[in-house]
Amino acid sequence: MKHLKTLLFVGAILSGFFLFAAFPAQSVFSSKAVLAQRVLPSEEAALFGDAGDLLDSEPKLYIISDAAAFLEEESEAGHKLIDQAYLEANGIYPLQLQTVLFTLGQIKLGSGITLMLMLTGLWLVRRKGPPLASAKAA
Repeated sequence: MKHLKTLLFVGAILSGFFLFAAFPAQSVFSSKAVLAQRVLPSEEAALFGDAGDLLDSEPKLYIISDAAAFLEEESEAGHKLIDQAYLEANGIYPLQLQTVLFTLGQIKLGSGITLMLMLTGLWLVRRKGPPLASAKAA
């Protein structure tokens, strides 16, 4: 019984940590996001003064820490352009903010449910009362 209490207590502490750590992580990643559109530069596009072929149908919020991945010019709408050839050459994955927010939401949900289960288990284990066998005998 002592080991079960310890296991439930440690599980509650860990799930509570993950639950509350997900909130500041969301704001940190959101602050690093940049509205941008991926572009595949080509020689033909450079001849006409164009940045290249747009790979995204619309701009998205990306989290890219390498500043060299962004092109100097901007789109007509004013958002940044990301050099897809540079990303592929350096093995950089363009992480979208919506993917991060979805994953953090799943972490919050899972750790919240786990925390409630662990606390319920602790409450049931620590509860005072007659054992089930003696309650049936009386």
